[in-house]
Amino acid sequence: MDSVTQMSPENLGNELLEEGQEYAEQRDLNDNVLAPEPRINQSQITVNTSILIYGGVDKDGRYFDDMWTFNLMDKFWQKIEINGEIPKARQGHTALLLDNDQMLIFGGKIGNIFEVNEFWKFDLNSSKLSAPSSPFL
Repeated sequence: MDSVTQMSPENLGNELLEEGQEYAEQRDLNDNVLAPEPRINQSQITVNTSILIYGGVDKDGRYFDDMWTFNLMDKFWQKIEINGEIPKARQGHTALLLDNDQMLIFGGKIGNIFEVNEFWKFDLNSSKLSAPSSPFL
């Protein structure tokens, strides 16, 4: 896909369409509309006028480890390319916005019975995901 983007608090949801400009769906190289696969139990946060989602599980039990942002103003999805270590795909975890530039992800379920008690930090400026050395950051 050619429409992966690097996120920062400054560019999340601040791109407004100019007057008279029409909504254009974001598409990949094969002219497919880009959007995350349907899922439940993902985590999500809101930053400015965008929603970020991470992980989740589909109706067939397939777990996800991807991250997407939905621009509420322009009404389109963008997949975020994650830098750094990527945790195992999970569902049922939680997330919160920390200092307006970090997404803190906690816990979740990996597979059918394995629940985790770990923190992951996603930096919105660098798109880097890492396991912080302390849950108190």
